[in-house]
Amino acid sequence: MTLQSLEFLEDAKKLVRSSTSEQIAKRVTDLVRRNDSWRNKMCVNLHAAESAISPLASAMLHSDLERRAITGEIGSRHLNGAEYCDEVEAIAIELSKKVFGCNFAELRASSTSVADGIAIHSLTNVGDTIFALEEPRGHQSWRSDGYAGMRGLRILDIPFDSDEWNVDIERLSDLVRTSPKSKLFIVGTHTFLFPHPLREISKLARESNAQVWYDGAHVLGLIAGGRFQKPLHEGANLLGGTGSKTLSGPPGGILLYDEQELDKKIKKAFSGHVASYGNSRIASLAVTLLEWIEFGASYADQIIRNAKALAKELDLEGLDVAARNKGYTESHTVILGVKGLGGGLAALEELEKANIICSAIRLLSPTEPWEGLRLGVTEMTRYGMKEPEMKQIAHCMREVLVERAEPGKVGREISELRSQFTEVGFCFSST
Repeated sequence: MTLQSLEFLEDAKKLVRSSTSEQIAKRVTDLVRRNDSWRNKMCVNLHAAESAISPLASAMLHSDLERRAITGEIGSRHLNGAEYCDEVEAIAIELSKKVFGCNFAELRASSTSVADGIAIHSLTNVGDTIFALEEPRGHQSWRSDGYAGMRGLRILDIPFDSDEWNVDIERLSDLVRTSPKSKLFIVGTHTFLFPHPLREISKLARESNAQVWYDGAHVLGLIAGGRFQKPLHEGANLLGGTGSKTLSGPPGGILLYDEQELDKKIKKAFSGHVASYGNSRIASLAVTLLEWIEFGASYADQIIRNAKALAKELDLEGLDVAARNKGYTESHTVILGVKGLGGGLAALEELEKANIICSAIRLLSPTEPWEGLRLGVTEMTRYGMKEPEMKQIAHCMREVLVERAEPGKVGREISELRSQFTEVGFCFSST
């Protein structure tokens, strides 16, 4: 636990001990309102794992269903009162199948990590060997301290080419030939810049009689918009994701697949992982999927254009942008190296003072310092920003990180920019 964590806890302890319940409630309410005002009206949000939910999807999320503990499966509940909920969930499933071109959709996992646990349980047996994208790009769920470790799996690394910023298919081919047979290949990353060579990966997996799980959590919106790749059509057995991030809806795990046998395994695994699961989230997801059907192609196009524009402008401003030789990105994400600018954590602190929100990452090794920044443009794209705004943001970032301008002054410019973009777009106009 960090010193800052201890300070927050100590301050909270003092507040709870010295204040009335009404005073504490007022403090919590004030904090939430201040956060809403700051993040929604004053900040440029470049966190690659976040986006803006539409007003109609938000209304569904906070409907009566939000507090209903409806468990089980459609038409086979363990209680009554689920008539309308059953129809909503059935519609959401059919929309998922339509948007992603699959035969089955499981939407009940309360988070992506819970869905990961269900996937691991359904696709492996205790003691199996698996290939998973190496750290720091692979998700912790697949590693020894996550569900894979809890399952007792032997984990072999899928190698990553940091020059191409993608799976190193040649080295992977060599490893497959010389390693024990694997039951499962897991690909997908939180630093997705380019589509994976999925057909080649799937071919290697089939030669080992293994299955392929594609974690598309960070790019599921781009997949929905038809602007990234089609994992289930390129050899993946399972496409996992979330309703949030680029899909721009409610958080929660999504599992998409074609095979009846896998559906049976996933349904069986659910009983040990999920009970009640936030039925309002399913209604919100249904609205989100309808928005992708109506507006998704243009939304995804603008996301990618904005990401490319931001990367190019940051490069022109003298910052170290990853994958310059590849055109920077084909997704919503831009990666910066900031080792020479004090490192990722120091950069985060200065950018936050300037009302620019993003995240620090490790670039090459899970043991190295946080020397990179991960930027994402999904949220600001949904609020209407385009290429000219990306240029202005890049210049402001240079002022903070390179010129060491006073962050508060830059923050006022950022807030002025943000004040012009407060309405969520690419969605239905009314509730």
